[in-house]
Amino acid sequence: MSKNKIAIDGFRMHQAILNEFRFIRDESFSRPTASSYVVYLTMFKQLELENNSRGILREYNLAYWSKKLNISYSTLYSGKCWLEKNHFIKDTIDHAGMPVTILKDVEKYNKPEEGNELNYLIIPSALLETNILAEFVRTSNPEAIELIFSLLNQFRTGFSKMQGDSFESVKMSCTIKTLKESFLFIRL
Repeated sequence: MSKNKIAIDGFRMHQAILNEFRFIRDESFSRPTASSYVVYLTMFKQLELENNSRGILREYNLAYWSKKLNISYSTLYSGKCWLEKNHFIKDTIDHAGMPVTILKDVEKYNKPEEGNELNYLIIPSALLETNILAEFVRTSNPEAIELIFSLLNQFRTGFSKMQGDSFESVKMSCTIKTLKESFLFIRL
C-alpha cells in the first residue's frame, strides 16, 4: 500500500481555528463548552456534505444533529449560541433571501495562495457515529474533546512520517504519561 493511497475518512478542521478556541479558553472567562465544540464539528461535517470550501452552510439543521448524536436540542443550541457570541459563526440571509450560516475564516484558511498555511486536522467521520461526543457533552467535558484533537494531531504527524507499506511504523506509545503530556501541551 503506497503512502498516497492511504486516506482517513473524515473532514477538515483548520488548526488556526482550533488555536482560536484555545486562545479564548486561556485568555477569557468565556471558556468553550463541550457542546460548542460538537456543534462546530457538525458544521464542518456539513460543509463536507455540501462540498463547500467557502464556509457557507445552506442546509445546516441543528435538530437533525441533535437526533443523530443523541444530544438534546437545547444543549446544542447553547453551544451554537456560544459560537455566535464568540464570532465563530454568523447567521445571515444570502443574496437570494435564504438563511445561511457563515463559519469564520474557513474560506481564508482554504487559500494557500494568500499566504495562509494549509494546516488542518482530519476529524474522522466515525467520531460522529459514536456516542462519545454525547458523553463528553453530558459530562460537560470540553477538555476531553481537546484531548481527542491533540491525539488526532499526533496520529496525523505519525501518519505523515510513515515509512514503507506498513502501519507498524505509525504505532505510538499511548501510555498515561504520553496522554498527560498531550493534555499538558493543549493546556499551554
